[in-house]
Amino acid sequence: MSQNAESESETSGLAKLRLGFQVLYSAVFVVLFVGVGAAPGNWNLPFGVAFAAFTVYWAFRDDVERRLSRPQEWAVFAFAVCGVLLGIAVERGELTDGVLLGFGGAVGVAVLFGYRAVERR
Repeated sequence: MSQNAESESETSGLAKLRLGFQVLYSAVFVVLFVGVGAAPGNWNLPFGVAFAAFTVYWAFRDDVERRLSRPQEWAVFAFAVCGVLLGIAVERGELTDGVLLGFGGAVGVAVLFGYRAVERR
């Protein structure tokens, strides 16, 4: 009984250490990507935010996949891509054909793969 309690506390300690590393790693890269995106002459801010969002997703993908169903993951994908495209439209001050095509593509891909995930259940 005592060994089981010790192994659970070690696992809990390692889980906390892993979570702390994930949060630190994500925070560093979010600041880096958003900072480079906001700096003049480099990427523009929406691309920096997109890279930061991808990095956060990549760091926490195991938790995301454990807590969300496949259709929910595709909905989050569509929301994230549409957010980046909205940032591009706001930064440029106009809604171009490319941005509209991107909105349609992101929503279309999410609907298609979300529907396929629902059908597989």
